[in-house]
Amino acid sequence: MKKNSRYPFHQSPFFRLSSHKKLISLLHIDQTSFDKLIASNENYEAFKIETPNGKVRSILHPKPRMKKVHTLISRLLARIEPGSFLQCPVKGRSYITNAAMHANYTETESLDIVNYFPNTKSTSVYGFFKNKMECSPDIA
Repeated sequence: MKKNSRYPFHQSPFFRLSSHKKLISLLHIDQTSFDKLIASNENYEAFKIETPNGKVRSILHPKPRMKKVHTLISRLLARIEPGSFLQCPVKGRSYITNAAMHANYTETESLDIVNYFPNTKSTSVYGFFKNKMECSPDIA
């Protein structure tokens, strides 16, 4: 398989992952580093920034060890073949292809999720890994 090839979600290395040893290998870290990451409450730097429109946003920026883990997980998840329903940010798809999919509909609805990332609950992330990816509960 080519390095950047895509695969269905059930071929993801996360699918049915149930072993800490396999997870540690997948994340390219050692057991000690893994134990420190899951035991620490200090994996993120919290700060606030002011947006151009004057609003203040709270930021939780992962510290270097956690950032490395986030990046690896993100790259592996990005290799999962996106469903046909997903338009942005898939290469070759856009708001134009999204509009074309809905051209023959008489009713549409547009949503803007305010504070998308802060409103993404840990239970939703857990649910994705447990239910969709079928990981064991302690891995999810």
